Amino acid sequence: MSWRCGVKVVWMTALVSAQANGVHRVGDWRRGVGRLSRRCRPDRRIPESGRAAFTEEGSLWPEEGIGIGGREPQAMDEIHVLLDEIEMSKAQLLVLREELELMMQRRVSSFRPSIFLLHLLLAGFISPTIEAGNSLIPGQPLYDNGTILISSSGRFELGFFSPASSSRGYIGIWYRNISQTPVWVANRLSPIDGRSGSLSLSGEGTLVIASDNLTIIWSSSTVTRLTNPEATLFVDGNFAVRAAGNDDPDSFSWQSFDFPTDTLLPGMKLGWNVTSGLNRQLTSWASADDPTPGDYTLGIDLRGDHQLFLWSGTEPIWRGGPWNGLHFSGAPDMADPNLFNATFVVDLNQVVYSLNGLPDPSITISVLVVDQSAGALQRRVWVGGTGAWDVTWYVPKDPCDTMSACGANAVCNPSAQQMCKCLAGFRLNNSETWNPGSRPYGCSRTVPLDCPNATDGFLLIASAKLPDTSTSVVESRLSRDRCRALCSNNCSCTAYASSDVGDSKSGCIMWIGDITDLKLYNNNAGGQHLFVRLAAFDLIDNCVVVNEIEEKDLDLPLFDLDTVLAATSNFAAENKLGQGGFGPVYKGKLVDGQEIAVKRLSKTSTQGITELKNEVVIIAKLQHQNLVRLLGCCIQKEERMLIYEYMPNGSLDAFLFDIEKRMLLDWKTRYNIIVGIARGLLYLHHDSRLKIIHRDMKTSNILLDKDNTPKISDFRILAWQEYLEIWSLWEEGKSLEIVDKSIGSFLEVEVTRCIKIGLLCVQERPQDRPTMSLVVTMLSSDSAIPEPKQPGFIVALDSSNSSIRKQYLPSINNVSNTTLEGR
Repeated sequence: MSWRCGVKVVWMTALVSAQANGVHRVGDWRRGVGRLSRRCRPDRRIPESGRAAFTEEGSLWPEEGIGIGGREPQAMDEIHVLLDEIEMSKAQLLVLREELELMMQRRVSSFRPSIFLLHLLLAGFISPTIEAGNSLIPGQPLYDNGTILISSSGRFELGFFSPASSSRGYIGIWYRNISQTPVWVANRLSPIDGRSGSLSLSGEGTLVIASDNLTIIWSSSTVTRLTNPEATLFVDGNFAVRAAGNDDPDSFSWQSFDFPTDTLLPGMKLGWNVTSGLNRQLTSWASADDPTPGDYTLGIDLRGDHQLFLWSGTEPIWRGGPWNGLHFSGAPDMADPNLFNATFVVDLNQVVYSLNGLPDPSITISVLVVDQSAGALQRRVWVGGTGAWDVTWYVPKDPCDTMSACGANAVCNPSAQQMCKCLAGFRLNNSETWNPGSRPYGCSRTVPLDCPNATDGFLLIASAKLPDTSTSVVESRLSRDRCRALCSNNCSCTAYASSDVGDSKSGCIMWIGDITDLKLYNNNAGGQHLFVRLAAFDLIDNCVVVNEIEEKDLDLPLFDLDTVLAATSNFAAENKLGQGGFGPVYKGKLVDGQEIAVKRLSKTSTQGITELKNEVVIIAKLQHQNLVRLLGCCIQKEERMLIYEYMPNGSLDAFLFDIEKRMLLDWKTRYNIIVGIARGLLYLHHDSRLKIIHRDMKTSNILLDKDNTPKISDFRILAWQEYLEIWSLWEEGKSLEIVDKSIGSFLEVEVTRCIKIGLLCVQERPQDRPTMSLVVTMLSSDSAIPEPKQPGFIVALDSSNSSIRKQYLPSINNVSNTTLEGR
């Protein structure tokens, strides 16, 4: 133990007492010194240095020649010097100095040292602190006399405390050298009246708080009996009972981390021990001066897909949602990665959330606290420069954080002019419009689902806080495609989503019944994809289908307009990739980081809606590595849009017709592009569910991904272009002159083979044209290739055959020429 109260406090108290009462003999004031020493040391002995200051002859500090009689000014100077060395606030010091001056002026003869000492202690002016190591053992209690335990790291202290305006005593843990803010309280339900008591450890390992009359106020719920117990305050702030020297947390018979109060420290667990039924929750203080449990509780709900909730009493006021592999769906920024590494563990034994502090916690101190006055969960960071806790994050933050703010089957957008709106395919249950603060009536389906006939589809809600999962079904090993199929086959399933968007990117959540507490995030800030089940009628209303395809064939995610606007920054000019007959094309980025290309139908276009119908229905059925993948569509209000995967290298023509960029494509790369295009066309002609003939193949419709893999785009029925020069050069034996000079070296036999195959593909008679399977074979082998005949379109271009020309070539106004930087 170390002496922190200090002998100078003893000397000062004795000196003040003697001055006030005119005492000159040790026998008259030694008793006062003894009383103070008992308050400062558990062994109740005056330190040797203190006893050396006294003599039986009766003078104070005789070795320094300080007397009493007639030397009040000098004595008071000594008192003020000693005051400067006592640990107290400036306000306390000022009050104490004024008290001393007034006392010396009055010379109150009835004043007694014990009364003065009691006044100082109860007023909180002197806070004697005795360090008792980091552990308690049986037979050595911790008294309410300033004795504390200090963790070996020097970061945490444990001892008795009383809130500012309370006389009740508690055992608590707080950060050392920080304004006393208890992070854990043992006896919050059973305070000690009068602040006089002790904390002891029994021989079997039970912690006991007792009052000065030995009444047991509180005891630990220890189940395991130990033969050689000790209670240790660990470096992370955990106070645990263990067998002496055993540091394994799993062997602790009791620990404070299992019984948190209002604060979650790094390393502490929030949630359930499924085996024992222990539920670790945070509960606010009743007030700033009363550690009694308050109104607000934070915990994990085990129903459905496990969720984080904040309750007021038994009423949920905020839902953190399920864990998605990275964070809670409703609290993406709850754990600042600069402060914590957050984990959520679900296994047969536990369902727990914890914050693991970064390697050097001395840089920043941060905790999560449930605050009564704010009715909120807060992240607090200690700011040393200001000497205060700074709230850097909290929930509930906006109206949409309120549990089910808009009712069932509605979505809440805190940035929208109208915060609440029904999901597509739903209508308000009440005829009144939504008003801020009004009762959330919720929404109902406009058209019932038709599950038995399998005509239902799904609407994509992107950047969403997943709805309440209390009644959901979770399959942790399913892919999203399998999840979709499982939900489609379950007539009770109303929506689905991936349960893990982290490293595994797997798992399936299926909602049963109404969709509640659905919120949209802005700026792609941590939301997820949710797929809501809609009736076929609502799907048709939201995405037009051509008559040739049955309604049940539509199997395409529908994007909400707000999602597209957020992804493209409201169609910002800097995100525009190009302009075609269809309309402008924009680059976007979804909340999960996926880049997209958005084709936006021009409002003035008269041809685009037909093309849109074809692309939506046809391309949705086509899946091949050499075809651009259609991700979904958005048909909302006056907007008509197609959502494609983004191709970072843009269109092939941007390379071929650019003097500098064409140098980037050597012959090997170009040959691979040719083969890839052929394979894509083979899939369209023979291998897909629908037999498609592109009829608008041109370099601007070939897009390249980051690896220059070709992707065929723009499936529509358009005219052929007039390629005349190639046949003339072939007839003259000069076909190699069409080779791009920027290629450099190349194999003549491969180039000649490609030219011959190209000419065969435009033969006038269909039977003379090779199938795509034959094209792939000819490109991939050295088999003989027939000699091409004169292509049919040469005849069509003869000026004397205008009727034939019209048959083959529609008006140029119907041709779509799309030039893009990348999409």
